[in-house]
Amino acid sequence: MRRARTRFLAMAGAAVISTMTLATGCAPEPAPPAATTTRPSNAPIVVNAREFTRDLHPARVDDPYGSRITALLFRGLLRYDAKGKAVNEVAESIETTDDQFFRVRLASGWRFSNGEPVTAASFVDAWSLAAAPDPAHVHRWLFSPILGADTPTGQSQDEPGAASTSDSGGPRHEPRLSGLRVLDERTFTIRLRTPQPGFTDRLGHQAFAPLPRVAFTDPQAFTDKPIGNGPYLLTEGWQQADTLRLRPSSAYAGADPATNTGIDFRLYADLDAARRDLDSGALDVLDDLPLSDLPTYRTELGERAINQPVGRTVGIVVPTRARGWGGAAGLAARQALSMSIDRSEIATTVFADTRVPATDLAAPVVEGYSRSLCGALCTADPAGAATALATSRSAPTELTLAFNSDAGHAPWVDEVCAGVTAALGIRCEPRPYPTLPALQEAVATGQEPGPYVQVYQMDYPALESFLAPRFIAGAAGNDSGYADPRALMALTHAREVPLSEKVGAYVQAETIVLHDLPVVPLWTLNATAAYGTGVTGMRTDVFGVPIYTQIHRG
Repeated sequence: MRRARTRFLAMAGAAVISTMTLATGCAPEPAPPAATTTRPSNAPIVVNAREFTRDLHPARVDDPYGSRITALLFRGLLRYDAKGKAVNEVAESIETTDDQFFRVRLASGWRFSNGEPVTAASFVDAWSLAAAPDPAHVHRWLFSPILGADTPTGQSQDEPGAASTSDSGGPRHEPRLSGLRVLDERTFTIRLRTPQPGFTDRLGHQAFAPLPRVAFTDPQAFTDKPIGNGPYLLTEGWQQADTLRLRPSSAYAGADPATNTGIDFRLYADLDAARRDLDSGALDVLDDLPLSDLPTYRTELGERAINQPVGRTVGIVVPTRARGWGGAAGLAARQALSMSIDRSEIATTVFADTRVPATDLAAPVVEGYSRSLCGALCTADPAGAATALATSRSAPTELTLAFNSDAGHAPWVDEVCAGVTAALGIRCEPRPYPTLPALQEAVATGQEPGPYVQVYQMDYPALESFLAPRFIAGAAGNDSGYADPRALMALTHAREVPLSEKVGAYVQAETIVLHDLPVVPLWTLNATAAYGTGVTGMRTDVFGVPIYTQIHRG
């Protein structure tokens, strides 16, 4: 399958967004009581997963469950704790005096699961690869501040055109970024194009993970069975597996080791089946509840139920260059669409108050989140919506709204379409795709030209992470095609201001983007999760992802 370029998650999002999902909208048919499953206390923890894009390469993985697994197999210079704070992982120190030149020193003792040492070259080669102009490298924007990342192929430290050989002993298939330089086995430097206060906050993202030599010498073998430096390793091939088995890695040298005997990611086609397995004891952790369970699961499960705000949002991506959606007329149509949706009603009646109506493009877990920035544009106003549409001479006369049905979006998409039709008098048809990968593929190849549901998870805990990847012209995650010079200028400015001014600068940039509505915000997501009897240590982080290393029994 062609790797989709889109930066959205399935769930409901997600983390996550992963993203956690919604689920089927209809109550499941009564099922006979499931037999109770009892496993030894030292058995691996069984958790749910959903079909993902079948790629666990840190430079390419960009869906909720592939990202979760990759984060357990690989670790970068930093990691994020449960509250989203960046803490040292492979890095012993990262020093700078000017926010432009950084000296990185690696902690000793780090190895990949095959025994190969993690070196400075492991990072430099991996980052150069991730920043290369390949459509599959969906996190390329994260590397854009580094000198050389803005050129078509980067720039090698070697002589132009010279063959490039890695310090780690194997050939490199990408020239090194000119802003990266290996000093010795455990030290390298980073030079940015301009000073970027807060640049290091992004270094906990999995795209900044190091890669072993095999990732360059035999990319297919590495894709088939990734070899990382994280707290877990894959025990077997996984492409066709219904269950992905991760086991603790003895090579891991960090402060977040596995406290269990392993994690089994079991793939489910629907959440109702997963909930039944949770109740029977066949599943230990369910990271998202079926939609039909949301009104009752907290009462039924008590302290084993989780409802927690996380860094995920849901919106409608509108193709700003498509017929009926572009120009001044298209802007009026997007505004009409937004004002026709009763977010509060849907959050209460469909989601049982596990979603918060959107008031900006970010989630409440990041500094700069506003409860009023979107204002009237994110408030249900059928009369105002009709007036806005009437000003658009080329507004669409009908609307299709695409979504992935495996995330259980259908019930609320139906409600959105009903509101659009009632307010605007135009036909609105839901367009389901069976899985998130199927929707991603259709969007990436142009087979799906209309608006679609996007569940978006922040890359790291900052307002920037909700804005730069999606609204800078040409960014890998800019699937709306939005390209406003004022927004570009404001977002670029926000990257370069001092830390004390950064949040305010991004709020100013977001104000411009919200006026244009390339993405219609709907709501922010809570992690709606649950765990089985006898399971302990289950917590969800700020991304909405279970902290898998700390889950165990007894």
